[in-house]
Amino acid sequence: MNPSDHGEASAARRQFVQGLIWTVLAAALTVGLLIYALQPENPKADFYYVAAALAALAAVVNGWSAYQGYRRARTPPPSSSPPASHG
Repeated sequence: MNPSDHGEASAARRQFVQGLIWTVLAAALTVGLLIYALQPENPKADFYYVAAALAALAAVVNGWSAYQGYRRARTPPPSSSPPASHG
């Protein structure tokens, strides 16, 4: 394993962990905003619904980023030498 492979794997793992953390935080924010929106006689319910939708969108985007980081971290690095021909 050459140093550039290790650096890319480390960057992919960092992307996965950061994406996962932000996904969990955005999902928690979404739930919190929905709880506020569902309060009876809340005059700002529409605001909380819109904010919850945006937080849910952020959770999806960060979840996708975490998934991509996971895939990059688990994909074996390409070999640096061409395959040997049999013939």
